[in-house]
Amino acid sequence: MADDDKGSGLSTTEVVLLVLGVVVVGWFLLGLVHLVVGLVWTLAKLAVLVGFVALVVWFLFGRSKTS
Repeated sequence: MADDDKGSGLSTTEVVLLVLGVVVVGWFLLGLVHLVVGLVWTLAKLAVLVGFVALVVWFLFGRSKTS
């Protein structure tokens, strides 16, 4: 009877390893997505900050030359 189950599917160890592999790969991909979104968010904040500083500098110093 035990021989009837041979070759009919994955063993318990293979299923556990497969699930662990999927979890590890998913965790890694989520980490990459988190890294990319964090970098994009940081770059966006820096761009807004630089634009704001440029606007303030232009407003304070650029307008005085035209007056």
